[in-house]
Amino acid sequence: NMPQGKTSQGKVFEGRTAQPASYTLNNALERLERLVKPGSLIFVISDFRQLNFVQQAERKDSGASQFARIARHSDTFAISITDPLEVSAPTVNGRAVSGRAQVSNGIDKVNLVFGTKKSDRLYQQAFAERRDLLKQFCRSNQVRLEDIMTSDEPLVALERLLR
Repeated sequence: NMPQGKTSQGKVFEGRTAQPASYTLNNALERLERLVKPGSLIFVISDFRQLNFVQQAERKDSGASQFARIARHSDTFAISITDPLEVSAPTVNGRAVSGRAQVSNGIDKVNLVFGTKKSDRLYQQAFAERRDLLKQFCRSNQVRLEDIMTSDEPLVALERLLR
Protein backbone atom coordinates (compact mmCIF):
# COMPACT_ATOMS: atom_id res chain seq x y z
CA ASN A 1 0.00 0.00 0.00
CA MET A 2 1.71 3.19 -1.21
CA PRO A 3 1.23 6.52 0.53
CA GLN A 4 -0.86 9.07 -1.34
CA GLY A 5 -1.40 12.82 -1.08
CA LYS A 6 0.93 15.42 0.39
CA THR A 7 3.34 15.32 3.30
CA SER A 8 5.14 18.10 5.12
CA GLN A 9 8.18 17.40 2.90
CA GLY A 10 6.53 17.58 -0.51
CA LYS A 11 4.30 15.68 -2.89
CA VAL A 12 4.21 11.92 -2.96
CA PHE A 13 4.82 10.08 -6.23
CA GLU A 14 4.70 6.31 -6.50
CA GLY A 15 5.31 5.87 -2.80
CA ARG A 16 8.30 8.20 -2.59
CA THR A 17 8.37 11.71 -1.23
CA ALA A 18 9.70 14.27 -3.68
CA GLN A 19 12.47 16.44 -2.25
CA PRO A 20 11.66 20.04 -1.33
CA ALA A 21 12.84 22.67 -3.82
CA SER A 22 15.92 23.35 -1.67
CA TYR A 23 17.42 20.04 -2.85
CA THR A 24 18.05 21.11 -6.43
CA LEU A 25 21.33 20.55 -8.23
CA ASN A 26 21.87 24.32 -8.32
CA ASN A 27 21.55 24.50 -4.52
CA ALA A 28 23.93 21.56 -4.08
CA LEU A 29 26.52 23.20 -6.37
CA GLU A 30 26.16 26.50 -4.51
CA ARG A 31 26.86 24.76 -1.21
CA LEU A 32 29.68 22.69 -2.73
CA GLU A 33 31.35 25.82 -4.09
CA ARG A 34 31.46 27.29 -0.56
CA LEU A 35 32.86 24.09 0.99
CA VAL A 36 35.30 22.67 -1.55
CA LYS A 37 39.02 23.21 -1.14
CA PRO A 38 41.32 23.71 -4.17
CA GLY A 39 42.69 20.43 -5.49
CA SER A 40 39.74 18.38 -4.22
CA LEU A 41 38.42 15.38 -6.12
CA ILE A 42 34.76 16.07 -6.93
CA PHE A 43 32.13 13.68 -8.30
CA VAL A 44 28.84 15.26 -9.37
CA ILE A 45 26.26 12.54 -10.05
CA SER A 46 23.14 13.79 -11.79
CA ASP A 47 21.02 13.70 -14.91
CA PHE A 48 22.05 17.38 -15.31
CA ARG A 49 18.59 18.31 -16.60
CA GLN A 50 18.38 21.20 -14.11
CA LEU A 51 21.43 22.90 -15.59
CA ASN A 52 20.54 25.03 -18.57
CA PHE A 53 24.00 25.58 -20.02
CA VAL A 54 22.81 28.11 -22.60
CA GLN A 55 20.63 30.38 -20.46
CA GLN A 56 22.76 30.09 -17.31
CA ALA A 57 26.17 30.70 -18.88
CA GLU A 58 26.22 34.45 -18.16
CA ARG A 59 24.70 34.39 -14.66
CA LYS A 60 27.27 34.18 -11.86
CA ASP A 61 24.78 32.58 -9.45
CA SER A 62 23.65 29.86 -11.88
CA GLY A 63 24.39 26.19 -11.39
CA ALA A 64 26.39 26.06 -14.62
CA SER A 65 28.60 28.98 -13.54
CA GLN A 66 29.09 27.47 -10.08
CA PHE A 67 29.97 24.11 -11.60
CA ALA A 68 32.54 25.79 -13.88
CA ARG A 69 34.13 27.63 -10.94
CA ILE A 70 34.31 24.40 -8.90
CA ALA A 71 35.97 22.62 -11.84
CA ARG A 72 38.52 25.40 -12.25
CA HIS A 73 40.14 24.55 -8.90
CA SER A 74 39.34 20.83 -8.54
CA ASP A 75 39.64 17.49 -10.28
CA THR A 76 36.01 17.15 -11.31
CA PHE A 77 33.95 14.29 -12.70
CA ALA A 78 30.43 14.66 -14.07
CA ILE A 79 28.66 11.33 -13.87
CA SER A 80 25.60 11.57 -16.06
CA ILE A 81 22.74 9.23 -15.17
CA THR A 82 20.48 8.54 -18.15
CA ASP A 83 17.44 6.34 -18.58
CA PRO A 84 17.07 4.55 -21.93
CA LEU A 85 13.66 6.24 -22.29
CA GLU A 86 15.43 9.61 -22.38
CA VAL A 87 17.56 8.55 -25.35
CA SER A 88 14.81 7.37 -27.67
CA ALA A 89 11.08 6.82 -27.69
CA PRO A 90 9.93 3.44 -26.37
CA THR A 91 9.71 0.39 -28.61
CA VAL A 92 8.34 -3.11 -28.24
CA ASN A 93 10.19 -5.80 -30.19
CA GLY A 94 11.89 -3.08 -32.22
CA ARG A 95 8.62 -1.40 -33.23
CA ALA A 96 7.66 2.11 -32.17
CA VAL A 97 5.00 2.42 -29.49
CA SER A 98 2.18 4.80 -30.38
CA GLY A 99 0.38 6.86 -27.80
CA ARG A 100 0.66 9.47 -25.13
CA ALA A 101 2.15 9.30 -21.66
CA GLN A 102 2.35 11.64 -18.72
CA VAL A 103 5.60 11.47 -16.77
CA SER A 104 6.30 13.10 -13.42
CA ASN A 105 9.17 13.55 -11.00
CA GLY A 106 6.68 14.00 -8.19
CA ILE A 107 6.54 17.74 -8.65
CA ASP A 108 6.39 18.54 -12.38
CA LYS A 109 4.41 16.73 -15.08
CA VAL A 110 5.30 16.39 -18.76
CA ASN A 111 3.10 15.00 -21.52
CA LEU A 112 4.88 12.90 -24.15
CA VAL A 113 3.64 11.82 -27.57
CA PHE A 114 5.10 8.66 -29.13
CA GLY A 115 4.81 6.78 -32.36
CA THR A 116 4.98 9.31 -35.15
CA LYS A 117 8.17 9.76 -37.15
CA LYS A 118 8.19 13.48 -36.35
CA SER A 119 7.62 13.06 -32.59
CA ASP A 120 10.23 10.30 -32.33
CA ARG A 121 12.77 12.37 -34.29
CA LEU A 122 12.11 15.44 -32.10
CA TYR A 123 12.38 13.27 -28.98
CA GLN A 124 15.79 11.92 -30.02
CA GLN A 125 16.92 15.36 -31.19
CA ALA A 126 16.03 16.98 -27.84
CA PHE A 127 18.12 14.41 -25.97
CA ALA A 128 21.03 14.74 -28.38
CA GLU A 129 21.03 18.55 -28.04
CA ARG A 130 21.02 18.38 -24.21
CA ARG A 131 23.78 15.77 -24.34
CA ASP A 132 25.90 17.87 -26.72
CA LEU A 133 25.59 20.91 -24.44
CA LEU A 134 26.73 18.83 -21.46
CA LYS A 135 29.68 17.44 -23.44
CA GLN A 136 30.66 20.92 -24.61
CA PHE A 137 30.42 22.31 -21.08
CA CYS A 138 32.57 19.49 -19.70
CA ARG A 139 35.18 19.84 -22.45
CA SER A 140 35.50 23.60 -22.04
CA ASN A 141 35.71 23.35 -18.23
CA GLN A 142 38.04 20.33 -18.07
CA VAL A 143 35.42 18.12 -16.40
CA ARG A 144 35.68 14.40 -17.08
CA LEU A 145 32.28 13.20 -18.28
CA GLU A 146 31.19 9.61 -17.64
CA ASP A 147 27.85 8.03 -18.48
CA ILE A 148 25.80 5.54 -16.56
CA MET A 149 22.51 4.18 -17.89
CA THR A 150 19.84 3.24 -15.38
CA SER A 151 19.76 -0.12 -17.16
CA ASP A 152 23.49 -0.72 -16.42
CA GLU A 153 24.52 -3.16 -13.75
CA PRO A 154 25.58 -0.83 -10.87
CA LEU A 155 28.79 -2.66 -9.90
CA VAL A 156 29.93 -2.93 -13.52
CA ALA A 157 29.26 0.78 -14.08
CA LEU A 158 31.16 1.72 -10.91
CA GLU A 159 34.08 -0.49 -11.87
CA ARG A 160 34.18 1.11 -15.33
CA LEU A 161 34.26 4.60 -13.76
CA LEU A 162 37.11 3.78 -11.42
CA ARG A 163 39.49 2.52 -14.13
